[in-house]
Amino acid sequence: MSAQIIEFPMDRVKPVSASIARTSRQVRYENQAAPRVNYFRVAMFWLVVLGLIYAMLSSTFGAGQSAQATNTSPVASQSGHFKYVTVMQGDTMWSLASRYAPDRDSWSFISDVMALNNLSDSLLSPGQRLALPKN
Repeated sequence: MSAQIIEFPMDRVKPVSASIARTSRQVRYENQAAPRVNYFRVAMFWLVVLGLIYAMLSSTFGAGQSAQATNTSPVASQSGHFKYVTVMQGDTMWSLASRYAPDRDSWSFISDVMALNNLSDSLLSPGQRLALPKN
């Protein structure tokens, strides 16, 4: 078996044109219409984002306003009608109520102490100075 050499005339080969040399992705985008923007979805996205920002800002500033002391409680309006005590190790609001107001309802005494000292909870720490209402 012998090999046969076939000569191909190179003058018959055409050079590659620019339109054929483009990639398939370029051709695909040329044949399709421009992508459409869904304006309703864009508007809803920004509405949700701005709503979340507003909620975060209003809760931040709303929390700061609620912590301000007011003069609406009966204990705070009676300025000068209280005494100071220093909390010792093991003291609780209940022990202070039984020690300094034995004839008074413990719940009302504790709520008056919390309002007078602008406390958010009834937890005490040793060395803390509290104003107690006088009977």
